[in-house]
Amino acid sequence: MGAAVTNMSRFFDLPTSAAGLTADAKQPGPEAVLEKLVTTFPAVSTEADVIIGFVEMESDQFLVPEQIVVDNELAHYYERTFIGVDSNAAKDLSADITQVGPGSSYLKSKSTRLTARNSEFLYPELADRNTF
Repeated sequence: MGAAVTNMSRFFDLPTSAAGLTADAKQPGPEAVLEKLVTTFPAVSTEADVIIGFVEMESDQFLVPEQIVVDNELAHYYERTFIGVDSNAAKDLSADITQVGPGSSYLKSKSTRLTARNSEFLYPELADRNTF
């Protein structure tokens, strides 16, 4: 319903708000994270101007301060997904790949260092994305 309301608001050129990051879960945990992910997707995908529900639990009946940390992390994931991937010509590293060739190290290349430090990579605060 939130996506439908957002689309109608867009049709009439009105500002929009949609529910997201909401959960029926009674406490923080896996159930809350799953519900918050599912409820946020329609609001993000339809480009709602404001997403309401941050730190809310049990059908928006109470606030859980500890949930701020998790909801903030989820918001960063959605923000990065919404921004998309920049594929302009300046991001084409084909010439660097040809120059370095197989068996050599890309770490010596300035373009590798610049690319690794740009904002296109999301480094989560809560999740460990390193190999075991």
